[in-house]
Amino acid sequence: MYPQHRHLPSLLALSLLTPPALGTFFFDYLRANIDSATWDAALSTPNATGTYPMPGFNISGAFSDAEIPGWMMSIRVSTNRESHLQNRDDDSNDSRYFTGTSISVRAPDALLRDNQVVLSEDLQGGSSWKVRAYVVDSIRDGVDEEARDDDGSCASFLSPACINDWQAAYVASDDSGPVEPEACTRDLGDGWGVWATLDYVPLSAFNGTELFARADTEEELDDNDELYADAVRDIWPVMMVYSSTDANNVTRREQARLTCVRARNITDGSAQPDAAASTMPSTFWLALGALGTSVFLGL
Repeated sequence: MYPQHRHLPSLLALSLLTPPALGTFFFDYLRANIDSATWDAALSTPNATGTYPMPGFNISGAFSDAEIPGWMMSIRVSTNRESHLQNRDDDSNDSRYFTGTSISVRAPDALLRDNQVVLSEDLQGGSSWKVRAYVVDSIRDGVDEEARDDDGSCASFLSPACINDWQAAYVASDDSGPVEPEACTRDLGDGWGVWATLDYVPLSAFNGTELFARADTEEELDDNDELYADAVRDIWPVMMVYSSTDANNVTRREQARLTCVRARNITDGSAQPDAAASTMPSTFWLALGALGTSVFLGL
C-alpha cells in the first residue's frame, strides 16, 4: 500500500497550445517579456552554477528498475542582465534587469552519441519510456541554510522516510496535483508547492537541454543584488517520474526519483551574494516540452 498523502492546491497555470522547438528556450512574450536571444546570452555566462549526480535509468533500453550511474542535473544563475521589455499594459518599451535560473539534465555519456540519446535496437521503432518532471518551491523556513552543502540527495533537509514516501506518492498520484505524504509534513512545511511541471520530457532532452527556467525581474539594477542572493541561496527539489507504456500508451510501471540542486559555485569574477537577502520579485517559471508548454506565474 502506498503511503497516505494529501493533495495541495495547484498554482496558477497557463497552458500554451503551440509547443516550442526542442533545444530552444520558449517565452510567452506578453508575460515573461524577455526574448530568447537575450536569455541564451545571459545563461551562457552564468554567475553561479551547480552540478549534482542524480538517480537515473537506462532510457536507451527496455524499461528497468535498475539505476545506472552517470546522470547529472545542473543549475545555472545569471544576474544583472538587461532586457528591453514590452510593457504589458500600454505596449511601451521598458528596460528592466533580470536574474535568470536554468535547470537541465544530462544522461550518462554511455547513452549519448553525437550529443543525442541512442536507442537500442528493440526501441528504435518507438521508445516505451515516458518521463515527467516537477520543480518544487517555497519549502519551510530554514531549509536554505540546512541545504547549504546538500549533495543532490536532499538528505540534508528531508528525512529518509520523507524521500521514500514522497517518491512513492508521485508514482501513486493520478496527476491531479502535487502530493505530500504524512512523513514530509514537518520537512516540507505548509507553504510549498509545485511551481513548474513537464508532463512529457522527450528522451532527446537529456543531453543538457534546458528543461526549466526562471526569470526574476526588477526595474533597478541594484535590486538584482537581492534577486541574485535569493537565486544562489535557494535549493530546488526536482521530482522525475519514469514510466513504461505498452502499445496502447497505457502506463505499466513507474519509478520516481528526487534530486535537489543549488547554484552554490560562484564563477570567477562574480560577486559573493549576501546570504541574508530576501525579496518578493515578479517571478516567471517556464517549462518546455516537445508536446506542450506550461507557464507558471507567481505574481
